[in-house]
Amino acid sequence: MSGLNALKLVSSKPIPKSNPREIRRQKLCKKLLQQLEMARCIKAGGTYEVVITKRIKDDETGEFKELQHPKKIKPWWWTAADGKTCLTIRYGAKTLELVSGRNAVETDGIDGVISALEVVQKAAQAGELDLQIEGLVSKHSEASQTTRPTLSLRKPA
Repeated sequence: MSGLNALKLVSSKPIPKSNPREIRRQKLCKKLLQQLEMARCIKAGGTYEVVITKRIKDDETGEFKELQHPKKIKPWWWTAADGKTCLTIRYGAKTLELVSGRNAVETDGIDGVISALEVVQKAAQAGELDLQIEGLVSKHSEASQTTRPTLSLRKPA
């Protein structure tokens, strides 16, 4: 017991890792950063490529090999019929409505896309888009919980 007397003993509870809102915010910020880097590369005349590393087990030797291959990332912006560039903000496969009924930002070319992405990234880091993200997530979870009628192949009694 004399060894334990040398330690400072306290009563403590572990802190939760992080809340779901913070995790969703970080996910959106990561994707916004990718889009921002892609826009800057396109403006500079280059191409943007994300490389993914996979570990695959060789069947003959049993050793793991690391293979690298590019991941295709689609830009969130396009040129509209009037020549303006439109930008949407996506969370997963869904488009965020930044304001009720408005899901795109109209800009003038790639410079406008870069500045709009920077503004949206700052807003996302400050937590201004948390309600929109939660709205998308809650719609998705409600849709997956609804039960659909199934077709019965049994003959009625």
